[in-house]
Amino acid sequence: MILATMKILCFTIRFPNPRKRGLFLVYLGLHSVFALGAASLSFSAQAQCCPYINGIYVLPSNPTTADDIKIVTHTTTPNLGSKIYYSVSQTSNAFNISACFWEGILTMLKDFYDTTHVGMLPAGTYIINYLAFSSTSPDSCQFSDYNIQTQYFTVTTATGMGSFLSAHASVHYNLEHAQLMVHFDHIEKFNIDLFTLVGQHIESRAVTAQEFILDLSALPRGSYLFRITKESHILDKGMFLIF
Repeated sequence: MILATMKILCFTIRFPNPRKRGLFLVYLGLHSVFALGAASLSFSAQAQCCPYINGIYVLPSNPTTADDIKIVTHTTTPNLGSKIYYSVSQTSNAFNISACFWEGILTMLKDFYDTTHVGMLPAGTYIINYLAFSSTSPDSCQFSDYNIQTQYFTVTTATGMGSFLSAHASVHYNLEHAQLMVHFDHIEKFNIDLFTLVGQHIESRAVTAQEFILDLSALPRGSYLFRITKESHILDKGMFLIF
């Protein structure tokens, strides 16, 4: 009944594009729509404009109750636009993200990577609802289009790492020289792996050292994940950007 009432309101608003009639429904009833099932309103990534939602990523990709969890969204504007606002709220097991981007005036794509630090979460299944608006104004959100994407993730209970916690890795990224630097208090035998944001494994190194520098200058521009392990136990992991 709520949806039927909002649809009547939608038809009282004139939009230049018939698809915008659904926008009024989403904008007024954001939390209600998500509660009723945002998947029914979702569009496939890069299939609808604008803005393009290229992905929602949870870091680490298989989080446990011991992990420091982050949510990363990748959004693209078609005409070298800009970000007007980006907000995140949590209700129970749902993370609701709302953002607005100026659509721009120059014919050039522009990517926006936004990271939300969530922290540790109890074991369970969570949902991320991302609603991104496109605006005709660079100063305030005068929305002309929108895109929605929904993602689920599960947090599992962490198992003990025992003595592996004593092998503490200090990781730094040198932006100027595109280098990933790993430092231990003592000489350690470890592995370092690199992945794309969609999980494609691109490099692996087995190292025995106290300090190690990995040259990343050959990689194309973009976002990447690293993981440092010792005998299959994860010591550190994170994300870095190459500009």
